[in-house]
Amino acid sequence: MELTSAPLHKEQVSWRGLLLTVTLLTYWTSPTAAQQFSLVAVPPNAAVGTNVLLNVINMPDYEVCNWYENEKFNMLSMGSSGEDRPATPGVGYVDKVDMYRNCSIVIKNVNKNDSGIYKIKFRKRNFAPLIESVEFHVYYPVTKPSIQVNQTIGNDFVSVFLNCPTNDNDNSIQWFFKGQSMNNTNRMRLAQNNRTLEIIPARREDSGDYHCHISNPLGSMRSDPIQLDVIEPVIKPSIQFTNTTVEDLTSVILKCLSNDTGISIHWLFKGQSLRIGNMMRLSQDNSTLEIVPARSSHSGDYQCEVSNQVSSKRSDPIQVDIIEPVIKPSIQFTNTTVEDLTSVILKCLSNDTGISIHWLFKGQSLRIGNMMRLSQDNSTLEIVPARSSHSGDYQCEVSNQVSSKRSDPIQVDIIEPVTKPSIQVTNKTFEDLISVFLTCLSNDTGISIHWFFKGQSVELTDSMRLSESNHTLLIYSVKFEHSRDYQCEVSNQVSSKRSDPIQLDIIQPVTKPSIQLTNTTVKDLTSVFLKCLSNNTGISIHWLFKGQSLRITNSMRLSPNNSTLEIVSARIEHSGDYQCEVSNQVSSKRSDPIQLDIILCIYGILYGQTFIC
Repeated sequence: MELTSAPLHKEQVSWRGLLLTVTLLTYWTSPTAAQQFSLVAVPPNAAVGTNVLLNVINMPDYEVCNWYENEKFNMLSMGSSGEDRPATPGVGYVDKVDMYRNCSIVIKNVNKNDSGIYKIKFRKRNFAPLIESVEFHVYYPVTKPSIQVNQTIGNDFVSVFLNCPTNDNDNSIQWFFKGQSMNNTNRMRLAQNNRTLEIIPARREDSGDYHCHISNPLGSMRSDPIQLDVIEPVIKPSIQFTNTTVEDLTSVILKCLSNDTGISIHWLFKGQSLRIGNMMRLSQDNSTLEIVPARSSHSGDYQCEVSNQVSSKRSDPIQVDIIEPVIKPSIQFTNTTVEDLTSVILKCLSNDTGISIHWLFKGQSLRIGNMMRLSQDNSTLEIVPARSSHSGDYQCEVSNQVSSKRSDPIQVDIIEPVTKPSIQVTNKTFEDLISVFLTCLSNDTGISIHWFFKGQSVELTDSMRLSESNHTLLIYSVKFEHSRDYQCEVSNQVSSKRSDPIQLDIIQPVTKPSIQLTNTTVKDLTSVFLKCLSNNTGISIHWLFKGQSLRITNSMRLSPNNSTLEIVSARIEHSGDYQCEVSNQVSSKRSDPIQLDIILCIYGILYGQTFIC
C-alpha cells in the first residue's frame, strides 16, 4: 500500500535509540477507531539500503502507542495527555525511524540486522492494551555468482570442492551438472548452506559443466557454467626386470609398468634424476631404459616416476647389481704333506668380494664330516685331526651371481709316521775278509732308507755297496775296521725312525797256541802247571787230554780265563798228551800236543840205574 508523504502531525519525527515516546493530542480520535486495526510491512521483503514502512491501518482510539523490535527493545513511544508531546526515540534509533501521527513508522536504510518481527502496543486508561505485530525481511540484491574450484590430492584420489559465493546467507543455492539439478550422492555432498559442492573422491565420470543458481525473494541469478575435467591421481608404478644381478658388459633392460594413461615417465638413479649417458637409451615414451653395455658403475637402485597434471608416484626402488665375473682363486697351504692326526688348514684366496665359497674333494662336493670345520665365510677349511682317508686333491670354488671359478687342485697327503725298523743279519760276528749283508726291515711304504755307522752317516767305500732302494748294505771282504754298531733310518715326509743299533764284530781267525810247561816229566804227587800261550784276544781256551775234552777233576784247577791248568798232586794217571784250544766267534786252533809223564818214585834201580825220588 502507498503511504502519503504528508505528516499526520504538524511535523515528522526522526528518532534513533531504544525508546521514543510520542504524545498525541488528547482530543485526537481516529475516524476508524471502531474498526479492527492491523499492521502491514511495505515491502515485506526489502533490499538492503531501502526504506520499509510499517503501516498502521485503522488506528484505534488510544492515548499512547509504543513500538518494539523483536520483543527486545522499546523503540519509541508516542501518546496524548491533553497536549502535544513529541515522539521519543530509543537509544540507537535516532535518525533511523520516521513516525506518522497514526503511529505508522518508516525504517530508513534498512540492513540485514533490521529483519524481524515488530510490535505496536496501544494503551488507554481503563482499557486493556491492543497489540499487533508485523514481520519483514531484508536481503541483499542477488548478484551473478562465479564458481570457485579447489582440489586436494590424497595418496590415491582427488577431492574437488566447487564454491558458489554469495553475500547473503539467506540466499537459496542450487547446483546443476550438465544442465540437470544435483542432489547429494555417496560421493557428492552439499555443505555450507549449499554454497559448496564436495566431490570426494572425484572420478573421471564427474567431468563436465557445472553451474550454480542463487535466489532470494528479491530475484535470482545463474553462474556461467564451468567445465570440470577430473584427472585421477596416478597409481604406483613398478619396474619389470628379468634379473637384478647382471654380468658386467651385458645389456640391462628396465621397463616401467603403469596402468595409467596420459602420463609422463621419468627415471631416477640412487634417488636422483637419471642422467642419460652414452651407454643408455630410452624408448620413445620413456617407459623402457636400456643400458648397453652395463658396467659396475651402473650398479645401484633405480626408480621410475609416473606423473600427470594432478599427481606423481615413484616405483619402489629396484637394486641393480652389475657384477664382474670372479677370477680364479688359489689355495694357501703351508705343507701339502702332513703327519697323520695333526691339523690341516686350507685357505681359499680370492680378491673378489660378495662371493660364495664351496670346497671340493677329488672333484666332488666336499661332505663336511665330524673332523672338519669351515670358517664363517667358508674361506678356511680345517681338518682336525687329519687321517690318511683325507688324502687327495682339494679345490675351492668361488662364485657370485654371474660366474664361478675353481682353483687348481692341490694334493694333500696325510701320511702316518714311520714305525721303527730293524736290521737283519745272519751273524753279528764275522770272520775277517768275508762279505756281510745288512738288510733294513720296515713295514712302511714310500720311505727313504739311510745307514749309520757309529752314529754317523755311512760313508761308502770301495768295499761297500747299497741296493737300489738302500734296503741292503753289502760289505765286501770285511775287515776289523768295519766292526762296531750299525743302524738304519727310515723316513717319509712327516717322520723318521732309527733301528736299534746292531753290533757287528769283524774278528780275525785265531792263531795256533802253544803250551808252556817247565818239565814234561814230573814225579808223582807234585803239582804240574800247564799254560796255554796265545797272541789272540777275546778268545776262549779249552783243554784237551789225549785228544778229548779234559774232564776237570778235584785234583785240577783252571785259572779264571782257562789259560792255566794246574794239576795238584799229579798222579801217574795224569800222564798223557795235553792240548789247549783257543777259539773266537770265527775260528779255533789247537796247540801241538805235549806229553806229560808222571813218574812213580821208588828207591831202586830203574833200567839199570839207581835213583831216589
